[in-house]
Amino acid sequence: MNRSIKNSGGQIASAIIFPMLIVVLTSVLGIFALLNWSAHLSDETAEDSQHKLVAGALQLTRNYIAKQQTGVVIWDEAYRAVDDPEANRVWIRNNMMNWLSRNHGFNRSVLFGSDFEVASVFAHDDNTEWLNPALVDELQPAIAKVRAQYINSFQKTPSGLFSFMPKGVKRICP
Repeated sequence: MNRSIKNSGGQIASAIIFPMLIVVLTSVLGIFALLNWSAHLSDETAEDSQHKLVAGALQLTRNYIAKQQTGVVIWDEAYRAVDDPEANRVWIRNNMMNWLSRNHGFNRSVLFGSDFEVASVFAHDDNTEWLNPALVDELQPAIAKVRAQYINSFQKTPSGLFSFMPKGVKRICP
């Protein structure tokens, strides 16, 4: 009888304890794998969100810089000064380039004419060698994009002419 008790204890261990141990170990490993996968997925999502946040911040900064520059270059007197074949470089430097430097902290500026030629170059330290032909070529697509956005912002007025209408401003006349 004593022998059958020891034998039944071994049978219980074989029938219940070992399978339960395997189930518990499998569950622990499964939970660990699930947590690892979840952490990896969270990291990817956080990284993607961070990239979108940085891209959005850069876009806001680009828009803000463009808005600052628009106030300087899009007015009649500036157009006449730049478009004139004998452009007054001193006026351009004092009223446009230095103004951007003083009021917005632009250390370097370049002014392009209506046919994408360089009209004026400015550097706070008076070293204009920073603007080389490779940089001008790199800037061409960005300049074309800004120019197209500006041209597309014109709206037809009731008289049939076009006028500049910044985004978000609604016309009173239909």
